Amino acid sequence: MTSKATILLIAPELSTVSDDVFTQMIAYADNLVSLPACTYKEDMAKTYLASHLLTLAVSPTAGGVSPSGGAVKKERAGRSEIEYSDFVRSIPDANRYDSTKYGRLYNAVIRSCTDSLGVIVV
Repeated sequence: MTSKATILLIAPELSTVSDDVFTQMIAYADNLVSLPACTYKEDMAKTYLASHLLTLAVSPTAGGVSPSGGAVKKERAGRSEIEYSDFVRSIPDANRYDSTKYGRLYNAVIRSCTDSLGVIVV
């Protein structure tokens, strides 16, 4: 079962997220993920999806994608500057999960289940 403790094992950078936000994102992932043919990977998929959603909730520019959906090249705050690559657009067949490392792991789990069944997830 996906829990805050489980997510923090793989995503310690999310430790400052409130319990309420954790609860909401875990419930959302729980409702979205169902892998009847691959039940042994279902909890893993839910954990990665919740981590992906939490990462986006904490940092809307995660993965170089701004809240408006456009690519972010640079952000400046005083003397600090962050520059993002536009890697999502450079990936063939990129989708919304490619914007965070947890989204990419979620995709890998889903693909590992569906590829073996010959099912296409859209």
